[in-house]
Amino acid sequence: MKFKQVFAVTALAAASAASFATTTNLGTIDGTTVGIGDFFASATPFFSDTFTFSVASGTTITGLTGSSGISNFTVVLLDSSLSTVGFDTTPSSFSFSGLSGTYALQFIGLPAAAGSFYGGSVSAVPEPESYALMLAGLGAVGFLASRRRSRG
Repeated sequence: MKFKQVFAVTALAAASAASFATTTNLGTIDGTTVGIGDFFASATPFFSDTFTFSVASGTTITGLTGSSGISNFTVVLLDSSLSTVGFDTTPSSFSFSGLSGTYALQFIGLPAAAGSFYGGSVSAVPEPESYALMLAGLGAVGFLASRRRSRG
């Protein structure tokens, strides 16, 4: 799917009825895995589900989703002003890195029939620099502890 198609699907989302759009606040994502998804009991022409969340500085958001009966399934990353930051047209496995602050994941698509659904999970992974800083701190504490032992 090209950017033009994503733009067209996003434009349809803005024009669609509110009954086909949901917004859920996931809170702060800080290393825990959060479940996401929706089930469509009746056929809808279009859906747009938005999941808002916050993350610490330098975080990568990863997610896995599965779907049944949905075409043109896309995930869009929005910033706090709801401007598009990135998108993935293969949301079965997506990743957005270098995040800090408040964002929203918007899942959009076309359910083919009643009983269509999608579901999955989203989690936050600190950037490698965070791990390096933590290991350096643990090393410094270990060094000080060993010096203290050798003096006593």
